[in-house]
Amino acid sequence: MNIRQAFYLLDLKPGVTEAEAKQAYKDIVSVWHPDRFSNNPRLRQKAEQKLKEINLAYETVCTFLTPPGGTKGASQRTASETGPNFSEMHPGSTGTFDHRSKTEMAAELGTGVVLGLYAFLSKRLRDFLME
Repeated sequence: MNIRQAFYLLDLKPGVTEAEAKQAYKDIVSVWHPDRFSNNPRLRQKAEQKLKEINLAYETVCTFLTPPGGTKGASQRTASETGPNFSEMHPGSTGTFDHRSKTEMAAELGTGVVLGLYAFLSKRLRDFLME
């Protein structure tokens, strides 16, 4: 899970502290805890899945807030240190929400082009060898 998804899922904004992230995590867990849906197996299963996503998001945020080689609470990285602009994390902030960076989109496009070229060439080679 990337940091944008994690911040969005936990409803966090850039510049959040570890204590604020922990409180947001506790709040959302209390909403989605599977025990709240013990009388409905379908909703309980959905809540279990949602809780797995929430736990992964919290782990991602904690890793993000922990400085490299440091211990929790020593300091935190800011958005300017990480490179990407996190202002588009929340759909309302820019009007759109795209969880992929430009680099990720370029890599996906490049991969598609290479795979398409490979499929074309392998088909041509197969056709040539079958004649």
